[in-house]
Amino acid sequence: MSKKKAPYNRMILGLLFLILIGQHAGFVRAEKPNTKPVQTTKPVTQKSTVARTQLTNRNASTAAETRPTWGKGKTLPKQEDASRKDQAKTTSPDKPARETASHQFVSPQSIIYPILQYEIPKAQRITLDNGITVFLLEDHELPLVRMSVVVRTGSAYDPPEQPGLAELSCRAMRTAGTTALTGDELDDRLDRMAVNIVTGVDPEAAQFSLNTLKENLEPAVDLFSQILMTPRFDPEKVRIEKELALEGMRRIEDDPQEYAFREFRKHVYRGNPRGNQKTIASVGKLQVSDLIGFHRKYFYPENMMISVTGNINREEMVSLLSKYFQPAPVSQNVWNLPVPVIRGDGGIIVVRKETPQSIVLMGFAAPAKNSSDYHAFSILDFVLGSGGFRSRIFQDIRNNRGLAYSAGSFYKAKGDYGVLSTYGMTKTDSTMKVLDAMKSIVTDVGRSPLKPGEIIWAKKSIMNNFLFSFVSADQIAYQQMMIEYERLPEDFLQNYRQKIRKVDSGDIQSLAGKYLRPEQAIVLILGDEKRFDQPEKASGLVKPMK
Repeated sequence: MSKKKAPYNRMILGLLFLILIGQHAGFVRAEKPNTKPVQTTKPVTQKSTVARTQLTNRNASTAAETRPTWGKGKTLPKQEDASRKDQAKTTSPDKPARETASHQFVSPQSIIYPILQYEIPKAQRITLDNGITVFLLEDHELPLVRMSVVVRTGSAYDPPEQPGLAELSCRAMRTAGTTALTGDELDDRLDRMAVNIVTGVDPEAAQFSLNTLKENLEPAVDLFSQILMTPRFDPEKVRIEKELALEGMRRIEDDPQEYAFREFRKHVYRGNPRGNQKTIASVGKLQVSDLIGFHRKYFYPENMMISVTGNINREEMVSLLSKYFQPAPVSQNVWNLPVPVIRGDGGIIVVRKETPQSIVLMGFAAPAKNSSDYHAFSILDFVLGSGGFRSRIFQDIRNNRGLAYSAGSFYKAKGDYGVLSTYGMTKTDSTMKVLDAMKSIVTDVGRSPLKPGEIIWAKKSIMNNFLFSFVSADQIAYQQMMIEYERLPEDFLQNYRQKIRKVDSGDIQSLAGKYLRPEQAIVLILGDEKRFDQPEKASGLVKPMK
């Protein structure tokens, strides 16, 4: 039976081989330039240049297709004569579409399209009976749940004689076990369920996050609550965390950028709790009892906010957080941090380090988020230095003068204060040139208005970047939670873009003169002072860091 079928099978294979050869030959013919019009199964109609330019939100189409022909069909109609202008923008019949397609596209700036309207989704705000404020945004696309917790504490809340306490306490809460589990048992359970819990501390907040699969949600929330509410602070695990913190501080001077910015923060916030910096001596003295006292003082439900996103509904969330986060036996009040007074005298603080490069920093008081100056100042900062390659500091110091490989500015604003810092990283013998250039640029923005093109560019960039802050449910709920945490107006995010649009040139110029005064700047340079280029003559008094 199989022998009779063998010739038939060979004949079928031979026919398939011939068909493939024919198809390949047709494809080659279609790709060769200067050939006859390509055959296609359907005639392709020509559209005029005017019609193409009126299309919105679409790329201009080519006048002829270059697809391979798989069978017989009608040829394309010949193109009619047109004026020279139209010929420059359409496909010539004598050239393949590939060679002339580039002439058919119009400038993206000239395309007319409807303005996209984006409304920020609103998370549900819920206050539980235990005192926790929750921001819930459901997202059932994937079987995942994420929780972000912010606690009103941080390194600025450390006792003056114990800087480093908040950071060590939060790290030990994650690794040193709970009253029900040792640190190793806790790690093992989290690993088996693929649960990720991360902690971090900044001057004004302690934050913890949980990521888990929906199927492991309840046991994950149970472990998360144990870490936050009933930590063990096992002495051996605390000792390990302390040694890691000490080793990190021993190495900080090996990283010039981190070292410079740490010392800069110390001077910007001098006399304010935000300026307290941990030291090897202060961390070395911390005891387990200090960590227990810190936790007892700040970690209770009424001092927490939680954003919850993912595959979870309101009923599940309320049930779980009410079950595992018990209310505090005694209500407490956390003191508010004092507003920092940020002002220098224009003198230069030198952090001596023998390196071939210097880091130059200037700090200025800036508007708070609650200030009416905030939005205009954001545009000023963008044009000045945070806008990247087109910003004035980058263009002048790096591109025009070639003095620095990195230069710019950054604006940090909180609810009740703000700081603008400019920076430049340069070789040692051009240190003072960079500082003088910074002062000149800052002074110039206060003397003359920004160019209209700069303002338009900054507004577009800021508003476009703003939208990328809301690409996930977690980002949306988290930002709404932080708006309340910083005591900002509830509609702060909703009104942000509109207030950016309303800023005019006069508003910006007045702010530059009000806030950016070099004689009141806090100036810090990390580098080899002996190799600076005539510092006293170029920029005034140089004083060593205390």
